Amino acid sequence: MSNEVRTLVYFIFYASLIGYVFSTLNESYFKSIHMPGWLNRLLFVIRPNKPVVIIAVAWQIVFMVVTITLLMLFRLGIVSELISIIEIYEYIFSFLFLISVLTIGVDKFLYYRRL
Repeated sequence: MSNEVRTLVYFIFYASLIGYVFSTLNESYFKSIHMPGWLNRLLFVIRPNKPVVIIAVAWQIVFMVVTITLLMLFRLGIVSELISIIEIYEYIFSFLFLISVLTIGVDKFLYYRRL
């Protein structure tokens, strides 16, 4: 497997792993929602049917939309090189990862402050 493909697979795996970690938050200040089973399996592949924090749902939806859009752009030839897709992933998910870490920090601060 070439380095570009391996890097792209790592990005996709770690971004989906972040969404799964978000979905396992038991104590949260943010609202938890119940989702239908099919949507829960689509967004969180191995997630049991439990309430999910709205942040996790938002992260997985953004992740799915970005991934499908970039792979379709590559397949249609609009983005011709795989390294371009990796750079786009790097910019988008580094920004989203920073926001997610800050969100979890704010969530924990607000949750424990409420107690």
